[in-house]
Amino acid sequence: MVNIKRFLGLKVISVIGGSRERHVVVAAGQFTVARFTYNPRAWADFKQAASQKAEYAVDVITRREVFFYHSGRDCDGVEYGSGCAYKNIHEAQESIDDAYEWADGPMSFTRITRKQYEEAESYSRDRFAEAAGY
Repeated sequence: MVNIKRFLGLKVISVIGGSRERHVVVAAGQFTVARFTYNPRAWADFKQAASQKAEYAVDVITRREVFFYHSGRDCDGVEYGSGCAYKNIHEAQESIDDAYEWADGPMSFTRITRKQYEEAESYSRDRFAEAAGY
């Protein structure tokens, strides 16, 4: 697939190769100004990681309240999930590290917004008891 666009008076030609890599050529008139290749998936991962690091830096500087959704399953087969609010990112990091240290099953913490936190519903479900008919 070939895509041609104009940007600041330059012609930008991008071609998606068979390996899903994107080949980009920037041309001014008859001359090639720049030529590079990148993987769109790797670029998306890079942008997401950079965004998360920037958000973390803002959290450290402003010391604002942060919210996470904590979900997982313990060794007895009980699934759970709930929203968690912390005074600042340092408190959140300590709490999350402590939770992982004492974890007795898979769990995850996902960053959420205040609105998502307010709308989050806590739940708990005992899968082993359900399977046993209790």
